[in-house]
Amino acid sequence: MGNHEFDSVSGTGGDEPYAIFNGNNAAGNLTFPAITGANGVATYDFTYSYELAPGWLLVVLNTSVNFNTQTAASQATNLGNWIDTWRAANGGHGCVIVALHTARWSTTFSGSADNGPNWVTGITPVWDAAIAHHVDIWLQGHVHAYEEFEKLDDQGNVSSAGIKTFTVGAGGRGQVAGGWSNIDVSKRLDYRASAVNGILKLALYDGSFGYKFEQAGSATTPTSSITCNVP
Repeated sequence: MGNHEFDSVSGTGGDEPYAIFNGNNAAGNLTFPAITGANGVATYDFTYSYELAPGWLLVVLNTSVNFNTQTAASQATNLGNWIDTWRAANGGHGCVIVALHTARWSTTFSGSADNGPNWVTGITPVWDAAIAHHVDIWLQGHVHAYEEFEKLDDQGNVSSAGIKTFTVGAGGRGQVAGGWSNIDVSKRLDYRASAVNGILKLALYDGSFGYKFEQAGSATTPTSSITCNVP
C-alpha cells in the first residue's frame, strides 16, 4: 500500500482508504472488518509475512502515512524476527522477498522531497535489517518507473552478498518521475520510464531466482538465475 492508496477518495468527500479498511466508508453502508492473519497482525495494517512458495518467504511492510501504523524500527524488528523464525523452522535455509512502497534507492525520484525524513531516510532501519538478515529481493515502488539494480549493500554499494533491488512503478500511473537520485547510475542495470507499462516476472526456484521485465503477457520463464544469500 502506498501514498495514493492512503489519499482521500476523489470526488466523494469520503474517508481515506486506511479508514475504509478499518471498518468505515464514505456512505457508511459497508465495512471491511480487520482480518487477523497467522502472524497476529490485522491485514489492514498492511504488514505481514507468509511462505509464498516452498523455500521462499514474502514480507510485506507498510511505509506510508509516516509509519502511523507501525514505526520503521518496529517493522525492522518484525522483519528480522519473521525471517529468523521461518528459517529456523526450515533448517536455517530459505530465500526472502521484502515488498514495500517507499524506494530506498532510485535514480529518478520526482524531487529531493522524496528523500525527506519520512520517506527514504525513514526506512533506513528496515533496509539495514533486510541486509543483516540476508534478504534476497527488495521490491519497491513510489517512483513511477521500472529500475533494476545490482545487488546492493547497506550503503548502496555493489556487493555479492547484497540485496537484488527492483523499482516496480510501471503499472500505468502518469509520467511524473524526475531526475533526482541518491545512487550512482552505474549501479542501475535497466530502466524504463513510467510511460512504458509492464510487469516484473519472478521465477522462484530452490535456492535461486530468475527475473524479467515484460511489457506483454507470456508463458516465458525468466532465464536469469541468481543464487540466494541463504539457499
